[in-house]
Amino acid sequence: MIKKFTFLLLSFWLATHTLYAQIGDGPARKKLDKAIQDMNLARYEQAAASFTELYKQYPTDTLVNYGLGYCYAQSSNPNEQVKGIPYFEFALPSRSEDIPTTLPRDLAQLYHKAYRFEEAINLYTKYKNILPKNSAELKTIYRQVEMCRSGVVLMKKPLEVVIQNMGSEINTKYTEYSPIINGEEDLLIYTTLRPINVIDPKSGESREAECILYARKESGSTTWTSPKRLEGCDYNVASVALTPDAQKIILFVGATNGGGDLYIGDIDDNKVVNLRAFESKINSAGLENSGSLSSDEQVLYFSSNRAGGFGGQDLYKIEKDKNGRWANPINLGAEVNTKYDEEAPFIHPDKKTLYFHSSGHNSMGNDDIFKTIMVNGKFTKPTNMGYPINSTYNDNFFVVSPDGKKGYFSSDRPGGFGGQDIYFLGIPEEQDVVPLTLVKGRVLAGDSLKPVPTKIKVIDKATKQLVKGVYHPDRKTGNYLIIFPPGKNYDMIVEAKGYVPHTININIPDQTYFHELYQQIHLKPVKQFDVVVGQQVTVQNAFKDVNPNGGSEKIKVTPRMANEAMLVRDSLDVYDLMDNVIAASDSTAFEYLLDLMFKVNPLDKVNFKDSAIAEPPVTATFFFDEKDKLVPMIVGNDTIYTAPVLYTDSADLHKNRPVMLEGKQPEAAVYKAVTRIYFDSDKADLKAEYYAALDKVIAQLKEYPSVAVEVDGYADSDGNKDYNLKLSNRRAKEVLKYMTGKGVLRRRVVAKGFGQLLREGKIKSDTDKQKDRKVEIKIVKAPQHNGK
Repeated sequence: MIKKFTFLLLSFWLATHTLYAQIGDGPARKKLDKAIQDMNLARYEQAAASFTELYKQYPTDTLVNYGLGYCYAQSSNPNEQVKGIPYFEFALPSRSEDIPTTLPRDLAQLYHKAYRFEEAINLYTKYKNILPKNSAELKTIYRQVEMCRSGVVLMKKPLEVVIQNMGSEINTKYTEYSPIINGEEDLLIYTTLRPINVIDPKSGESREAECILYARKESGSTTWTSPKRLEGCDYNVASVALTPDAQKIILFVGATNGGGDLYIGDIDDNKVVNLRAFESKINSAGLENSGSLSSDEQVLYFSSNRAGGFGGQDLYKIEKDKNGRWANPINLGAEVNTKYDEEAPFIHPDKKTLYFHSSGHNSMGNDDIFKTIMVNGKFTKPTNMGYPINSTYNDNFFVVSPDGKKGYFSSDRPGGFGGQDIYFLGIPEEQDVVPLTLVKGRVLAGDSLKPVPTKIKVIDKATKQLVKGVYHPDRKTGNYLIIFPPGKNYDMIVEAKGYVPHTININIPDQTYFHELYQQIHLKPVKQFDVVVGQQVTVQNAFKDVNPNGGSEKIKVTPRMANEAMLVRDSLDVYDLMDNVIAASDSTAFEYLLDLMFKVNPLDKVNFKDSAIAEPPVTATFFFDEKDKLVPMIVGNDTIYTAPVLYTDSADLHKNRPVMLEGKQPEAAVYKAVTRIYFDSDKADLKAEYYAALDKVIAQLKEYPSVAVEVDGYADSDGNKDYNLKLSNRRAKEVLKYMTGKGVLRRRVVAKGFGQLLREGKIKSDTDKQKDRKVEIKIVKAPQHNGK
């Protein structure tokens, strides 16, 4: 829902007045009558046209000046409104009964919009003094004066920020508001209010209705595609919030009685599906029109005008309990909420910085954008985001990118295309941006490495708590996106269809800058002689920060860059998001900064073979005969048995589970010994006479836990090579079967057929051929760790 700047309307005394100053009877009188009639019917454009013609003939007529000024003031275009100031100023000294006593208030409002706060305060005060002491309007005038005084203070410390209208591709002559973006900032969803092909029976004109549009950025592009309507959403539905991975969306659905509720749905191929209302603890009999989920989806902040609040729309917080059910909502209290409206909460992924807009607090003009920070479990007194982020018009629905470098909001300030427009706010990339880590990853599985249905659960190792319900990688691409705060250690449990769950440890450094981690996870079957006997997981990480000079090293803001960009410090306290803001002193610096801000690093563009940005892949193998080695992981009320934890940070590789335990080491002679098992011609049957020899090898494996065994199969030169290769495989497989049947783990055996042996000269006897019908067994050193 949006609110328009309320211009305090005059009572249309003009309809009954008969004194027209300089204008007597005749055509001019008829034109004036028509202008007044149009004003009474709120047809201000037609009335303004008539008054403009009259002004050319009667530029000193008080009534004509007042009428023209009033029509400008009532314009829906903020660029036109303040044009009424000189006409009101001309009419103000008049003592004519034709001019209403509300003129000082009306002109004060225009001064207010034009940032002429002291003049506005003077006129508001004069108007207040002529009002009866019991006038209901006094509260409104006092509030207008408060906002003007706030404007005086805020204008003394203007912020040097980059604010840009998002242009005609997104904004139109109608109203666009409530922008929401995904974590990768390549998807923008917003609401527009415009006429639809439905005729209002009362006015006979096309009805206006809200609908939701979306636009995308193609890979590597800085421009948005043409907006399209988000399917699955009816009219009178507005965008509210988006999860960082863009898989769930919160919507506002209006009701015919003026109320409305919050709904949540899934996004599937640019369509909202499975749309369902939040439960009654969140939706009440009143109005719930905005909300924001924390990055772990465990906390919802929302606005409501339910009974028991401080007045208007209040902000509430509701958390999930240990069973994943919503507890009871809690009003954020008098520190945050006022008797006016507080709406559109946006909780930053740091889970402690909350943004919202309010017509209360120290607003400088209707809706202003504020922020508050949670300290010791309570939110601090909200801080006005300052000028020019806020203006004397409506500035609302603020969201910020995960890296803290870009913000998006809507405003009906002058300079737009009409109604409310969506604006971009640029913030510098420097040491004080929010130090979160954005993980862009992909899970692929199988020999052909294709996406498979996957769930990812993240556990905070310090608290043992589930960070979020479940992350679902995109079913078409396998891509996932997760946001982490700094200085923490997490276990990611990856459950892919057809694969044993794998736990991957991820260590988030305690950095002071925004960090992007690119990750690919590959799951493959492990085969021995075309039989799947286990699974292998390979994880590789890459770090690719944007650098204005090219290359992959992390950005450091040099004094030169700071000079060019005029980086300044102000009251916004950017460590929590916006302490430092940015402005460009010239067009070159401006273009340089915009390129920096809009730069994207899609996963497809990351070269995991580039050692400058990518770490070596870390691999672990799990064999099905080691199910007793599965590790129980407590996830909420569930226990998931996963393969042993795989550590990916270079400093933690030594923690990866040893494949073979340390123990007694064999002498050199053990490695040199070769055990030979012979077979009959064209046969792969293991003879009982060799059981003792194999048992001796098995005993060595038990005696020396740190060794493995190689099983090499061979055949003689009779027959063709392909057949002999298969025969040698069968012989090696028989030996493998015997050893695993005696309890030898498959990971300790490397078995392979090599086909027929090549010998110099011609083999003349069966005795010589018999020597090649064999399997050779050797004790070898085993790899010491997974992950290497």
